[in-house]
Amino acid sequence: MKGDWTAATFALLFVFAATFSLQAHQTTLQRPTPEETIAEIKKASVELVKSDSASIKKPIFEYNENGKVLEYYLGGVRVGSFELAADDPYLLLFEKQIQIEALRALLKQKAPAEEQTYWGSPLALAEQLLLDAARDIQSTASKAELQAKIEARSSLIDSAFSFLHLSISRLARDKGYSARRVGDRGPASDSFSVRIVTDPTGGRVRVLPWVKYIQCSKLKQCGDAWPWRELVSETENMIGAYFYRAEWTGGRNNEDMIDVRNNSPLIFRPK
Repeated sequence: MKGDWTAATFALLFVFAATFSLQAHQTTLQRPTPEETIAEIKKASVELVKSDSASIKKPIFEYNENGKVLEYYLGGVRVGSFELAADDPYLLLFEKQIQIEALRALLKQKAPAEEQTYWGSPLALAEQLLLDAARDIQSTASKAELQAKIEARSSLIDSAFSFLHLSISRLARDKGYSARRVGDRGPASDSFSVRIVTDPTGGRVRVLPWVKYIQCSKLKQCGDAWPWRELVSETENMIGAYFYRAEWTGGRNNEDMIDVRNNSPLIFRPK
């Protein structure tokens, strides 16, 4: 009898261990690879560019016939709108991929024939460095070591953009123009004071900056504790793209993406 009990116990332990191992393996498989991570960030970046998000400092590429000048600006991102910590390694991935996609969209429109000869290679190099940074994130356990690697990747990406500056100067010269860098022509403010309205009143509204939403939902970086920001004040300082969830008593709710581009009120209604 005792031998039967022991055998049964070992059998149960074996099943438990096998099940646990399978679950752990499935969890590992569900974690995005560096390639999948960059693909998700690229997809989100393209969406932000298409929506003309206020998070983006728009690049400029304009031929000015008065003086034969090519005026350009490589653009940028209002990284404060991400609400990510300064030492979050994903900050670099989102910031630079969004800038790359904004530049690519503009240059495909303004200088499509020059992609292979001039601006395509610098952007491809910057993207490869972002993939390398994503691999660093997944393979480096030490926070200090990872921070050093991310800083090194960031410096190399800056060099890729320096390469782009030189390529645009060469493009201008080859077309009989001189290249001139210009500054950001977008809004000076990094946030807008926005009035929050729920219709009907009494709704609860929580938001995540779009970048944080992608980080939590697609990159699986937040677990079950998503860092929601509840809009509790009559006015809130906001800018750029957000994912929101609005809820009312009785089970009514709504969720969607919004982009704050000015001081217009935000009105949330159930479906």
